[in-house]
Amino acid sequence: MATFVYSDADGVVTDRRIRNWRSRYAYIEGFCLDRREKRTFRKDRIEDWQAE
Repeated sequence: MATFVYSDADGVVTDRRIRNWRSRYAYIEGFCLDRREKRTFRKDRIEDWQAE
């Protein structure tokens, strides 16, 4: 599992928790536990990354 702070295109900041993630080029893909669906996140919008 990984946790991080994410800022979306509109500047909205949220805490995220994802599992089964993988790094692909400029993105992180994984299952978001908060949204309960597969999501893609831009690496340049991620802060405070912590992986277990």
